[in-house]
Amino acid sequence: MPDNIDIMTEKEQIKSFIVNNKLKEAMELIVAKSKQLNFATEKISLGIQADLNEYYDKVTKRTADSTDLPKIRDRLFDHVERIYTYLVKNGNIVLYSEDLLIEKQCLPFINRTNFRNILKTESEKVLKSNCSSLIFVNGSSRSGISYLEKYLTHLCSKFRLFEVVNIDIPHHLDNPNAFKGNILMEAIKSEIGLEILENDPNQDTVKFARFTTKLREKLEKDDTIKIFFIHDFHRIENSMNELNLQNFVYELVSKVSKNFPKSIFILTGYKYEDLKNWRSLIRPTCAIYQIEPLLEDDIKACLSQLYTIYETRICKNEGSNKTETEFVHTTLDILKESDGNYNLQIVGEFIMDYIFELRNN
Repeated sequence: MPDNIDIMTEKEQIKSFIVNNKLKEAMELIVAKSKQLNFATEKISLGIQADLNEYYDKVTKRTADSTDLPKIRDRLFDHVERIYTYLVKNGNIVLYSEDLLIEKQCLPFINRTNFRNILKTESEKVLKSNCSSLIFVNGSSRSGISYLEKYLTHLCSKFRLFEVVNIDIPHHLDNPNAFKGNILMEAIKSEIGLEILENDPNQDTVKFARFTTKLREKLEKDDTIKIFFIHDFHRIENSMNELNLQNFVYELVSKVSKNFPKSIFILTGYKYEDLKNWRSLIRPTCAIYQIEPLLEDDIKACLSQLYTIYETRICKNEGSNKTETEFVHTTLDILKESDGNYNLQIVGEFIMDYIFELRNN
């Protein structure tokens, strides 16, 4: 039996075939995988194979019309989830959850349950309907907005169907240069290798529209689902109202909310309510995530899990008699800042470094 990562890579390969309309290949893998289920799930296996016979004929004989294909894709996604809900270990059926991949790695992505749920919902929507998703993220200073990137990067390393495109707004726009919308557009183009010949660089409206058109075409052809993480707008608050930047962001999010293919756009720290047509056009088509405050209990829970997984190595490094309670409270004292609060970025990086040391000692 392959390990969890191998299993998820296999599952994501099937989903990639479905997203890219390689339905014949997807169905062949689904049927092959369904036959591996043991007698306890034989009815599931036979039901899946019977259900796919009609679809397989339509796809291979090219008799499926435009109304059939979305239904077939949805059905295939359903079957993939059914198969990979059950894994067989030593003859027993065990329920499998993708979330355990993150939890068992003890990734210090502390108390971001709501974000995980939103991302899961939006990514499933993208996978099933071959569409785009738009997410705005709010959070106060030091709440860990930038730290979301670490979670996305970790997630994409496990599920290779997804790819993060990281756009650090302060890095590109925290300068006295004007026309920040143009600069942001060029940053995105550079990050994904998009080349566009500009006939009239002075026409921003035309330029931005051409950019979104070409971006849409590229995303349609890509084999991966790109997650555009455009973050930390709040760090250039004084420049956020620049007309050129507002025009570009509006052009981008309005097109994403309408008809973009297989992509997720996450904008953090942006004053979305200032966008043109916010309530009538954009708000009904996007998700909004308000970052939860970081509580000491959240850090305790993470440290307790860390102790449970690495107890032997922790005791070897810090003393054979160190209890879980002692480990948790000692580490909290190290992480707590002079004002009595915790900085998510510092906490997360400390725990990641600590895990790295435990694994390599």
